[in-house]
Amino acid sequence: MAKNLKEIKSIIIDTNVLFSSLVKEEGYTQAILSILLSQKDIKILVPNSIKDEIALHIHEISRKSGLPVKVVGELVGKFFKYADVVREEYFSEEIIDALELVSDKYDAPFAGLALKNSPSIILTYNKRHFREEKLNERKVKTLTPSEFVDYLNMELKTNKKVKRKQGILNLMSGLLLMKKAGRI
Repeated sequence: MAKNLKEIKSIIIDTNVLFSSLVKEEGYTQAILSILLSQKDIKILVPNSIKDEIALHIHEISRKSGLPVKVVGELVGKFFKYADVVREEYFSEEIIDALELVSDKYDAPFAGLALKNSPSIILTYNKRHFREEKLNERKVKTLTPSEFVDYLNMELKTNKKVKRKQGILNLMSGLLLMKKAGRI
């Protein structure tokens, strides 16, 4: 991983990013999650409340993806094998702080988890729900999957010590080619 990315302790996956990876057949979201889940030096974290949200929307995800509910459940289960699901009790004080940093109270667990594990990144499609300037002051970045690709690309260009054997360069090249070809 690139130097500045190595400084990141964790990446918090917002529910909308996980939903998108389940609904869309290809794109940034699946590619980013594949990259992140294959990295051993970065923790992928989600608050425990994400399980309730998935359960609430599993039929909608099934309908939009065209996959049976059982298959959606299996895919979610695979994601949870690689991501750490963190109970809100572990970062309850940070959730209270986070209420000042979000415009939607349902995003407070994601911001709180990021604060507890900063420096970190919140990967989300709802950046407008997060007060980025205030979060940045506390070493928390909010990025969309597309911005995350650009962030990784920038980090790789500025860090000359990145080794090809880590595989990230090939994955990034493939992502950028897919983006240019209009496939994502």
